[in-house]
Amino acid sequence: MKSQNFSPLFKAKGKTLIEAVVVLAIFGVISLGVTMILSEPFNKVEAGQMNARYVPENPGLQDSSPEGVLTELQTDLTNVDWEQVQAEANLTSSKTELRIIQTAVDTMMIREGLTEVQDTPATNNMAEFPEGSVLYPKYLRDEITLNKYTCDKSGQVKIAK
Repeated sequence: MKSQNFSPLFKAKGKTLIEAVVVLAIFGVISLGVTMILSEPFNKVEAGQMNARYVPENPGLQDSSPEGVLTELQTDLTNVDWEQVQAEANLTSSKTELRIIQTAVDTMMIREGLTEVQDTPATNNMAEFPEGSVLYPKYLRDEITLNKYTCDKSGQVKIAK
């Protein structure tokens, strides 16, 4: 009488059950090692052993940020200088908004084949910026920005002082 195989994976000339169990055990050991390696940074953060560093962004942007400000990841929130945190957040927000506006102007100039735009006085209304060709609604989602911006003929955008 011939033995029946219930799975097409284990045919008479195929792999034996022991070989399959060995392969699964090897995969289990490998996945355990990968999981332990990948979870190590998370465990350090939870234990408060990892420090975070602030790296100044593109120094070419016009801003008044102090060079190389370092901040430690604080576990005790009572020692946090919230005014400094807010100042850094505002600076980061302003830099990000400037990059978005500059990218929108560059995109507009390329798509519309412009080599120059009109000098534009300070405004936060992107439906009027830059004069002649506007960014809102075609190149930006928001009409009003947090900061006021100027634009020169070359398309260089700056935060108005």
